[in-house]
Amino acid sequence: MRNTSARGVCIVGLLVLVAAVGPSEISIHAKAEAGTTTQSADQRTLVILANFSDKALTCTADSVRSLMFDPTLSLAALYKDNSRGTVNFSGDVVGPYTLNIASTDPCGLSAVSVGAEAMATASGVDVSAYPRRVYVLPPSTCPGGGNGTMSGVPTYAWIHSCAVRGNYVHNLGHNLGMDHAGTSGNFPQTEYGDSSDPLGWANNVFSGFNAPHRHQMGWLDPTRLEVVSEDGSFNVVPLALDSPNASGPKMLSIAKSDTNELYSVSYRQPVGFDSYVDGMAFDRLSIHRYRIDGSSTKTTLVARLEDGESFVDPVNGITIRLISHSATAASTEVSFAGVPCQRTSPTLAVLPQTTSGQPGTSVNYTMSLTNADSQACSSTTFALSASVPAGWSSTVLPSTITVSPGGSGQATVSVRSSSSAQGTYTSTVAGNSADGRSVSAGVTHVVVVGDSEPPTPPTSLVATANKQQKQIQLSWDRSSDNTGVIGYRVWRDGSPMGTTSNTTWVDEAWKSGASYSYIVAAYDAAGNVSPPSTGVMVNLPGAGGRGSK
Repeated sequence: MRNTSARGVCIVGLLVLVAAVGPSEISIHAKAEAGTTTQSADQRTLVILANFSDKALTCTADSVRSLMFDPTLSLAALYKDNSRGTVNFSGDVVGPYTLNIASTDPCGLSAVSVGAEAMATASGVDVSAYPRRVYVLPPSTCPGGGNGTMSGVPTYAWIHSCAVRGNYVHNLGHNLGMDHAGTSGNFPQTEYGDSSDPLGWANNVFSGFNAPHRHQMGWLDPTRLEVVSEDGSFNVVPLALDSPNASGPKMLSIAKSDTNELYSVSYRQPVGFDSYVDGMAFDRLSIHRYRIDGSSTKTTLVARLEDGESFVDPVNGITIRLISHSATAASTEVSFAGVPCQRTSPTLAVLPQTTSGQPGTSVNYTMSLTNADSQACSSTTFALSASVPAGWSSTVLPSTITVSPGGSGQATVSVRSSSSAQGTYTSTVAGNSADGRSVSAGVTHVVVVGDSEPPTPPTSLVATANKQQKQIQLSWDRSSDNTGVIGYRVWRDGSPMGTTSNTTWVDEAWKSGASYSYIVAAYDAAGNVSPPSTGVMVNLPGAGGRGSK
């Protein structure tokens, strides 16, 4: 068991780090099924408290025991309540033991678990009797609040902030097979971020799970789950409300055919453990995307609706509307009527915005036209053109593009100046549809006579990854030139990214776990380009996956 390998760890919070790990790490197991839980009955759990050689825990065994197993307000009570009694955590808390590991040593979760279990065994604990194992540790070089393996038996969870209740709930949720609760749609697209679920927002409370996670785990009462495939009106009752006076479904499930997913429609009120959910979820309909086909247990919050508001999926022709709400129900309408096409003007971007060259020579621009029509519309064909100063010439290839709603099409515009040109000129590129919708953008062409000397290469190129802002920031020292530098060209992995007149650049189009190399070159008004700068490389941490969380 200890000689298997893991691909990564998932950290509670916004930062996810995945490293290449050695053979001593713990294997990752995916959940075999979703929609009907296999995690039922008593979950025997051993919680081992461990100190590092240079740092001790601030939590006592009694406080952790209460946090885990108290009959009224604890992790065990939360899971028993939300699972309708099908999941019960019980067990023991032992330690603290002092590991022969310092908090400043490189993060090694396997070494922690092996050392802690060895000490527990030496003190008379039968570790093998517990399929759930939790290691409570002081803060260390391991980032975030906790880590947890995904399903499997036994499971492992490491807690790095011992007093934060959400760290335990989050990572033992991974142990049972739940993935993260993220956001998209009307919210920023994130891996975490759904504050209505502890798998998306681990804070110091015992808050209830969202409706789709309960459905995936088999915790929803089948009589309170309604599958909706036709137009209708529904009184959706609060997810945590168990009362004979509250009649109606707790969740609506609607097929999202284009992606083989489902929409979950639910309603939250401050009842029971849902009292600790983010208050923004109360008095509103929550709409999530999720799956129950076993391929994923991740959930995604896409919208929250107030009275009178609607969520529209034009691709699948679905409209969900909150009519009104009370403490006991949310009056909801679901319609499958098609959404009419809404045509609007396209948008246009052109790079670079400024070019330079000798008289009688050509420069190239890349134009990118985006179709802003609603998803219910058909594709549109746009005729592309360029207007240039008198005596100049231009070509646009291709001259027409057909673009679907929300999609983009590209073309190359080549502009040749006249042999007598000198100075700064403006050209215009445009896209026009047959129904009269158009968009245009201006570009600048600087023509300089007689300069063939390139600028000096930029120096001191530095690339820094800003993980909080999800940016790679470049900076360099200014180049010199006999007539003056007007800009810099930036390349990533040998491909041009764009130009700037500044000595800085921000790259936001990167992926976790990738490595990128950058170079920069200066250019002057005559189009002379300097030799490239010395290259720099950035190695980014990975984002994890369905592995150790």
